[in-house]
Amino acid sequence: MLTGTLPSQTRLQLGTIIPGPNELECVGVPGTQSCRREDLNSNLQPNLWSLGLHMHAGRYDTLGEYGSCAEAAISGVTTSGVYTIVDAASNVIHPAYCDMTTDGGGWMLLHSYDHVAGQNVPLNDTALPLSPTAGYSHQHLEALGYVSPNGTPQEVRFYCRTSDHSRVIHFKTNNIHVRQVAFSGDHQGQNNPSNWNTNWVALSGHTAYLPAATTDALSSADGFTHFPFYSSGTYYWSIRGWDSRFECDNRDADVSTLHQIWVRS
Repeated sequence: MLTGTLPSQTRLQLGTIIPGPNELECVGVPGTQSCRREDLNSNLQPNLWSLGLHMHAGRYDTLGEYGSCAEAAISGVTTSGVYTIVDAASNVIHPAYCDMTTDGGGWMLLHSYDHVAGQNVPLNDTALPLSPTAGYSHQHLEALGYVSPNGTPQEVRFYCRTSDHSRVIHFKTNNIHVRQVAFSGDHQGQNNPSNWNTNWVALSGHTAYLPAATTDALSSADGFTHFPFYSSGTYYWSIRGWDSRFECDNRDADVSTLHQIWVRS
């Protein structure tokens, strides 16, 4: 069960309401004020506090409860937002952000990194992001408790943009290797350019050279962050690659980027 103890000096956004026996509202400069553990009596999961999500009888307060984001889409849900996912096959219960509009909907957010130029914040691989535009974390499906093969997604979707240029990477793939990496986070030495430059589908707004221009692919244990596909010397996808490079169809520039990775079962 995804529960935790509120640590001291937890940073919360301005105006965040933390429900509970002692309701608390953070005040001051956005993102700089802290709420102390002593002010609350709560079992909130750490990465949910800034969204005000809390639990009742083992369930999160969200827009609804479904077996997956894809199941929600099949059920007719069209509103994107945070839903409770209850996967009976893997005995997993967790909140997730579901995109219910892009390419028919049903996409669960797996990675979200809103990188600001001039910053070099370490990645967080222990929390599923709950915002596609303000998140800074990722978690693979196996780490969430999903069990293979049912936990392996059917499709993986990649999106990024950068302040360096106007091109956008936005595509999906059902490549089995890419799907397995979304599950485990490890290429296991099997990554190669053909996993990326063939059998991919461009989605709305895609204008980038990658993944079609992919000439190289690293097989690291860093999943989708450390140069999983790139065109050597010109175009790269990286999320803090080599501990500092945030790239979206460009090369090693100190610019702002937004990377998202989604899965659909």
